[in-house]
Parts: sequence; C-alpha cells; structure tokens
Amino acid sequence: MRSVLRITTVAILFLVFSLSAVAQHNHNGFCGTVDGAGLNRLIKNKEAIKTGIVKKRGAITYVPMKYVLVSRTNGTGRVTEEAVLDMHCHLNEVYLPQDIQFYIKDGTFKYLDNDAVYSDHRRTINTFMNVNKDNKAVTTFLVKNVDLPGTAGDALAYYDGQRDWMVVQNDQVNKNSQTFPHELGHFFSLQHPHRGWGSAPFASGEPGWPMAPAISPDGPITELADGSNCEEAADMLCDTPADYNGLFTNGCVYNSGALDPKGEPIDPSESLIMSYFGDNCVTEFTDDQKAVIEADLVSSERDRLEKNWTPPSTTVSDKVFPVYPPEDSPVAVSGGAMTVDWANVTGATHYIFELATNAFFSSSEKWMVEGSSIDLTDLTNRKYFYRIRPFNAYNTCANVSTVMSFTINNNQATSTQEIDFVKNFSVFPNPASRSGQIFVSVNSKESFNGEISVLDFTGKAVYQSNENFAAGDNQIPVELNIDANGVYLMFIKSEAGILKQKFVVNE
Repeated sequence: MRSVLRITTVAILFLVFSLSAVAQHNHNGFCGTVDGAGLNRLIKNKEAIKTGIVKKRGAITYVPMKYVLVSRTNGTGRVTEEAVLDMHCHLNEVYLPQDIQFYIKDGTFKYLDNDAVYSDHRRTINTFMNVNKDNKAVTTFLVKNVDLPGTAGDALAYYDGQRDWMVVQNDQVNKNSQTFPHELGHFFSLQHPHRGWGSAPFASGEPGWPMAPAISPDGPITELADGSNCEEAADMLCDTPADYNGLFTNGCVYNSGALDPKGEPIDPSESLIMSYFGDNCVTEFTDDQKAVIEADLVSSERDRLEKNWTPPSTTVSDKVFPVYPPEDSPVAVSGGAMTVDWANVTGATHYIFELATNAFFSSSEKWMVEGSSIDLTDLTNRKYFYRIRPFNAYNTCANVSTVMSFTINNNQATSTQEIDFVKNFSVFPNPASRSGQIFVSVNSKESFNGEISVLDFTGKAVYQSNENFAAGDNQIPVELNIDANGVYLMFIKSEAGILKQKFVVNE
C-alpha cells in the first residue's frame, strides 16, 4: 500500500537561516543533561562488567529511534526531514564500531504541531510530551530551543534521565554535529569526563588557579592526573583522563596548564565524544565507555526497546530514474492532476519528493512517499522541477537525486487523463521474464486505436506497437526481449487519453 504525507512548504528564508545556524555551530553551547543523570545505572553497568555478566553480542544490534518533530500548531518552524535523515546517518556512522545501529521505528517520523510545546516544551513534559513518548523506542524530541531554566538559553540538548528521552535543539540536527551522539552516550549511562566541573570550568582566573581543589564545584571529588581515584571521581572510568572542562578557548589541543590537587598537570583527551571539546575534535568513545554502552544496551532497563529487527536493506542507492513523465517532457493534464512515477530505488522503502517551480527550489512543497509514485494536483501550465531523496528505516545516507523536470502544456501535449471508457487494464504475468511473452489485458466499453509502449527505468522505450482495441475484452500479446531486470512501465496512448501500468521483469 502506498502512503503519501505532505510534510512542508519550504521558503528560501528558512533555508538560508538553517544553513547559517549549522555553519556557526561548533559547541557554542553546552549539554543540558543534569550532572549525574543515569549515574545509578552506570554503577550497575560497571558491576555487571566486573562480574562478567555482560557477554559480547558478536553481531549488530538495531536500536529503534522515534523522532518527534515539533512545530507550531500551524505546522511552521519544524526542522526539515532531510536534516533528521542526515543526523540519523551520522549517528550510525559514530556507533558502528560498537556494533550498534539505529533505525527509525515504523519507518516514519512523529509530528507534534502544538504552540505550547513549541514555545516552552518543558511546561508540557507531563502532558503533550509524555503522550508522544514511544515506550518501545528511544524517543527524541526535536525542538526550536532547549532553553533550560536558570541558563542563558545556550543548552544544545539534554537527556532526561527520569523520563528516559532526549530533547535536541533544531540547529544541532545535521550531519556534522556531535551533539546527538553525545546525548545518546548519556542515554547509555555515560557521564561527562569533566563531571563536577560542568557549572564552573576550571581555567585561568578561577580561584586557586592553576591547582584544582580536591572537591569539584558541583560536588564530586576531583579526578587526579595519575588516575588513582578514577573509580570514584568524575565519570568513574579509568581510561578517560582527568578533565576539568577548561577548554573553551584552546581548540583541539589542551594547553591551559591546570594542575590536579596534588600539583600534577592534567592532560584531558580532546577526542572524546562525551567531552566538551568541539565537533571537529571529538570522534570516539574509549574502551571503558564502549563496555558501559554494551552493558547498558543488554541490561533489563533496555528490554523495553524493540531490538529484534532486521533492516530491509543495509544500502540505498541515490540513483533515481524518472519513468513518467519522461524527463523534461511536455504533458497535458486533466483537472490539474497527474501521477509522477519513478523506478523503485534499490534498498529504498520511502522517498522525500520535493516539487518547485524553479531549479533553485527557493520555494517548494515536500511530501513523504511510501512507494515510487506520487499523485500531484493543482498543476498549471508551466515548467516544474522535482528531486527525490530515497531512504529506508535504517539507511538514511543516500543523497538527494539530480533535479528532474516536466512541463505542463495542455495545448501541445498528449493528455494524461485516463481513458474513461476503459473498465480494466492490467499486464500479466507480473513478474515477467526478460525474454518471453506478456499479455496486455483491456476491458473497454468502446473500440479505440492505441499505441502500446514499454519504458525502462531510464525512460527509454524498449517496445512499441500500434493496436486496435475492440469493445469488450482484449488480450494483446507483447514479445519482450530486454537486457535488464527491474521495474518497467507499460503505456497505452490514444486520442482519448492514456493508460499506464507498472510491471516487474526478472529471470
């Protein structure tokens, strides 16, 4: 069954704003996760590791995600679906070394169009947000602003340990930000390596500089440079070096010169995803962090997740071939309606279809489509441009297609309306063989003359013939002799209109 969802109308001002926000971001903000969220689970996970309860899985585990895209009640202000697909792709790249991959549960996004949630989501935690949590998936709300109470409004995202969901700010939803992989680390019970210093980074000018106090400003004991208290201090892991969060002005190389409470210089790791170093610096989890993630994933607390899932395909092609209308062709429509068909893309189950009246897509409409066709309405005499992004619930990394086009011209082109006196039209057998005979079955109230043509996935005609169709039942044999398996489109064109039918060719 094919489903189509109109998802948005995009204006160029929003597009420019989004690109600007992404370009400017490089951890210009902080993680809003409450210090110590998931700490009790971390302690349990460490104990499970120590006692040998945790066994290596030896295969990829697929973890369900449910993305809730929040907008105003009128549907505006929502992050784009393409940005979510990009973020999801990047997330899987980050977690692949741990044999963890994420999939979009049910293959669809959830939409929450509500002014109250959009303007101040924290006031709706126990109402609208709670209702929209998916208990069988990792629920992530994508909002305009995180805006935590008592802050300057520069929190980027947070993990809510009490409700076991995440909230991510829209400008962090892209293919470059490490914000979401970082928050998922919290979901799996990881702490900041600088736990205790989140509210007051230790840097030049701070009291006692350069020697850190034995107790951090937020309460936990300060980790020593030699790691001798690593089991109790900071993130409670021993392969993450002491880190006092004094890094905001030093890029990817820490050289501020902080000393631990014993006067020894610290050397934090600038590459840890759970740290506050910039997106261009952080790339990895340590072995101890990976072990904790593993333990949390297989713990009873994560039994609620639907992890017994297999992807429809691990790869998705970004090659999209129009079937109808042929590329850059003039067509006429009846009542402004027409179906656009394209060949099934290898590995894809869903598509984002974008339609515009200019090649720059400065203003466009978008639909999410399940199946390789879409019914368009309200078309007028002009040229249209469209592009398609294929994906499935797991693999969202395919690029958007090249720009394709068609021109509506009701004065010069063959009508695309169906022939109203034809009661039934089908092709059999379906699937068909590459070399063999198929039959075109037509039941018509009237006789008519028509041209039968078969197009391949590139729009090239591989068969053509002119036929006379009688009133009543008709079965016209067609001899196929084609080179490639795939989806083909059968047309019958006449002065009264056009009929079309997809069929599959295999061995």
